[in-house]
Amino acid sequence: MNWIFFAILAAAMLHVLEEYAWPGGFPMFMRRMAPRFAPAVTTLFAVVVNGAFLLLCVLAVVIGPAAPVLGLSIAALLVVNGLTHIGGARRARRYAPGLISGVLLYLPLGAYAFYAALTSGWATPRQALMAGLLGLAYAAVPVVWLGLAFLSRRRRGPGAGLLVLLLLATSCTGLPSTPIAPSPTPVAIPPTGAADEPILVLSGGTLIDGNGGPPIADALLVIRGKRILTGGARTDATLPPGARVIDVSGATILPGFINAHVHAGYNAANLKAWAQAGVTTVRDLGVAPWDDAFVRRDALRADPANARLVAAGPLVTVPGGYPMVPWGMAGLAVTSPQDAIAQTNRLLDAGADIIKIAIDSGGSFGRQIPILSPEEAAAIVQAAHARGAYVSAHVLRTEDLARALDAGVDDIAHMVEDRVSDALIGRMVATGTYWVPTLELWQRVGLPGKQPVTNLGRFVKAGGQVALGTDYAGYAATFDLGMPVTEIGLMAEAGMTPMQIIVAATKNAAIVCGLGRELGTLEPGKLADVLVVDGDPLTAIHALTQTRLVLRDGVCIMQK
Repeated sequence: MNWIFFAILAAAMLHVLEEYAWPGGFPMFMRRMAPRFAPAVTTLFAVVVNGAFLLLCVLAVVIGPAAPVLGLSIAALLVVNGLTHIGGARRARRYAPGLISGVLLYLPLGAYAFYAALTSGWATPRQALMAGLLGLAYAAVPVVWLGLAFLSRRRRGPGAGLLVLLLLATSCTGLPSTPIAPSPTPVAIPPTGAADEPILVLSGGTLIDGNGGPPIADALLVIRGKRILTGGARTDATLPPGARVIDVSGATILPGFINAHVHAGYNAANLKAWAQAGVTTVRDLGVAPWDDAFVRRDALRADPANARLVAAGPLVTVPGGYPMVPWGMAGLAVTSPQDAIAQTNRLLDAGADIIKIAIDSGGSFGRQIPILSPEEAAAIVQAAHARGAYVSAHVLRTEDLARALDAGVDDIAHMVEDRVSDALIGRMVATGTYWVPTLELWQRVGLPGKQPVTNLGRFVKAGGQVALGTDYAGYAATFDLGMPVTEIGLMAEAGMTPMQIIVAATKNAAIVCGLGRELGTLEPGKLADVLVVDGDPLTAIHALTQTRLVLRDGVCIMQK
């Protein structure tokens, strides 16, 4: 439960106190306790409480992915409150302000909250139904209580308020949000494989498993077939009989690295160069033409000497949008939300591993470029998430970053070139959206200053999740082929620790590739993509270039 839950709950409690907590409401309480100041205090209280309440409800809509059910229950509360105000206005002219607030404020805002939730993809119809029931329960509790009070000829008192507070507290704890997107913390697949598969043991090195925890000195990593069997301190393990043992003393054992943003990935020579350096997986985020892209990907995957290729196919865009403008590169254009859903399903049916959308209004190129509408972008994300696929967004500037976050994408491809606000950083942290910064791209482009590096440092300091990616071959310049040493150096310049860089290049990069259950960490059941380097990258990060051994799917493809 994060701070927004507490903030909304606190505001709702204040609202309940105003409406139900004392006999006759707060105004009568003040008239009894301080009649001289009652009018001013009660007016101020009403303004502050309702203002804070409405502000927090709007905020809940904006960052709905962090708390869908509670956010929607507050929306339902708004709708009910609006109806209550309207009903009250029909019974008494003195309640005319209730008609205005109900028709113009509470009811529209509550309705918009539901609309935003269902069209932007951060809540399912089932969650909306649960939230609606909570809102009705909010209205029903005091009505039932007042009915009982009427039958017993007693006036309402704090009991109704206490019951509503209990209901709201239950909504926080009893109905946890259910993410629509693939889980950001995937669980490893249980170990598989026949007992007679060959067993390989890497012995004596320091183990960094990719989760960010302390390294394990003098470790063993046991691999059966193509999957990891176990890993840990050598003193705590027994070598399986018949195992092939490779002594890697003095070296560091790491998960295979992943470059989560490349182009020119459909090239066997490039894939072999990456694999030889220990980059065992790459994510290609845009190719044209793409008619046979996934057939070519499958053929390249069959060679264990190649880095594993994760393919998005073409960028999904609009007619005349990026990358057709300014680069003349074909994309997959959509013309409506319905067409966006159809084209997304078409790509996934053809074999796309992930979906990449372009949200680039042209600010970096000094021109206006048409972009996906909010409804089209949200439709793509919803369609992809419904099938368990991730969505990456090409973004270069902050105005487009906000649009991508509104759509609910899973990662942002490129650090923005202008200063990113604390508010946008906060949104990304709250929603768990990953950033693939491609700092090497900005260096190759020759962008003046260090704004992308500074942005990354602030994002990491705020608790943001980073996945390594360089945009290899995404611009007419020479990029690092193999270990992305330039990107790593710039990430370090941004203030990332060696361990944070390693996690970004392994665990986090696997997650944005949609392979978090299979790759990224050295855990039992995961595929044995392993990089062994001489030295200690935690004290000298460029030790990552001192490759001693590389495994892909448990097969040794490089050994010195």
